[in-house]
Amino acid sequence: MATESIFTGKNLRFLLLSLALIAALAVLNLLTDGESPEGSRTLGLIGLVVFWALPLLAFTQRQRITKLWRDLGSMAQRDAAPLPRHPVLNLVLVSFVVLFVETMLIRYIGSQTRIFAFYKNIPLIGAFLGLGVGCYLGKGGRREALLFLAAVAVIGLFFSTAAQSLGVILGLSASSASSEQVFGYSLARVPDFMAKLIGNVHVGLFCVAVFLSLAGCFSLLGRILATSFDGLPRLKAYTANIAGSLAGLVAFVLLSRLMTPPWIWFLVGLAPMLWWLGRGRTLKAGAALIVVAAAVVAPHLHDTVWSTYQKLVGKPIANGYEIYISDAFYQRAYDLRPEAVAKFATNPMPTYDAEFKGIEKLDRVLVVGAGSGNDVAAALRAGAGHVDAVDIDAAIVEMGRLHHPEHPYDDPRVTPIIDDARDA
Repeated sequence: MATESIFTGKNLRFLLLSLALIAALAVLNLLTDGESPEGSRTLGLIGLVVFWALPLLAFTQRQRITKLWRDLGSMAQRDAAPLPRHPVLNLVLVSFVVLFVETMLIRYIGSQTRIFAFYKNIPLIGAFLGLGVGCYLGKGGRREALLFLAAVAVIGLFFSTAAQSLGVILGLSASSASSEQVFGYSLARVPDFMAKLIGNVHVGLFCVAVFLSLAGCFSLLGRILATSFDGLPRLKAYTANIAGSLAGLVAFVLLSRLMTPPWIWFLVGLAPMLWWLGRGRTLKAGAALIVVAAAVVAPHLHDTVWSTYQKLVGKPIANGYEIYISDAFYQRAYDLRPEAVAKFATNPMPTYDAEFKGIEKLDRVLVVGAGSGNDVAAALRAGAGHVDAVDIDAAIVEMGRLHHPEHPYDDPRVTPIIDDARDA
């Protein structure tokens, strides 16, 4: 098949159907957000059908997918020349990409799909296995570089669009398989044998699918890594490998420290792959895939902040502001001033004011884990002379400063301290 005809006819119809299923998951994300548990369950069941339609489609069209994959690689091979004649730089760059992208995907996937916040080792071991297999196979070049970019773009698209609905689907499966509250979807109960079996199988199959997908993706990178080692003295090769790996890790830590969003991670982590793509159509295709990968992870719901430590999502509610961590409820900032509470039959959260009852004089108050500021606001309402508010995550404090109805962090009596409470 000629390169120009890759995306025509039956291939185009297959790709459009695949994108339609991905779009359906994206719509379910929007509908699921803010739904009651009962509504989320209904949408989750719909999402279950859509979700498993994707691997079913992939299985029935496996020959077409294989051919598309080969045609994309063939385009790179036709445009290809030998690897750039800078063996040390080749190894440094691929080592940078390996550790940067591995760390990036572990954090992104774990934040987008809550199951991997618990099972972080699945993407980690998948990446290690893929690298090992790729290094064993060897002989990687422009073809593998282009296919790797395509694979990362697909992974980013899937976990970006399917995050919320996947959380519902996997939460339903996990809750039916456990007698404890798992992933935020069920109350404690005793599951029957068949429900437990189906739930465990479903979660297990999803984990296996992600494991194998990441292993396949990183095997492409492993082949380039193996080729980059060829011809270099051992000491020089391992020095370049360690230097590039450390540079990738430091770069990702720095971007996390600066609280940059994922689209910047994808751009920085994938841009060095252009080094292997030469010129012409292959280079243009690679650059386009990097832009696509960054673009598909850019959209978000509500006020999303990728702090140094976690993904935070905030949204206004009737009497305050809600904050979620990786799409799971974390805390709510309440307006508990007397005039606001008077609108309700009773105080919705009396525990905050109860903390300070019976204390005649509050000269100085220390709040550890201040978060969005509820305890700080309660201390101010109780007449505290000064409040030291300690929290390790600057992003949560900033959300409280901007969105807490009582704006406690704007009070001159409050000193926010961004630090680990053990060191503050």
